[in-house]
Amino acid sequence: DRELLPEKSGIYFAVNRIKEILYIGKAKGLRSRWRYHHRLERLQELDCSQIVYLELSYEQLKDLEKNLIELYKPILNGWRLPWDNAPLNQRTREKLERANQKNV
Repeated sequence: DRELLPEKSGIYFAVNRIKEILYIGKAKGLRSRWRYHHRLERLQELDCSQIVYLELSYEQLKDLEKNLIELYKPILNGWRLPWDNAPLNQRTREKLERANQKNV
């Protein structure tokens, strides 16, 4: 439940049921950020089942977020396109393709 997130700064990971990281972001207030997250609809389409987070000072967030995105290359951080051959779970790939077709 998003309402259980703390109102503290941190890095968060949106993860699906098979533990693929779908999105990584930073927030000054984790709960506020997830109340109206700009990727929420897309994450729901991809079966985002969990938000994992690390509480950190706001000063630590920018570089760490960038490094984690480069390391994990989450699909919704713009690293993979639907037509990529990047390794994705087949079910996740199909959901992303369907979601992209709805937005065309």
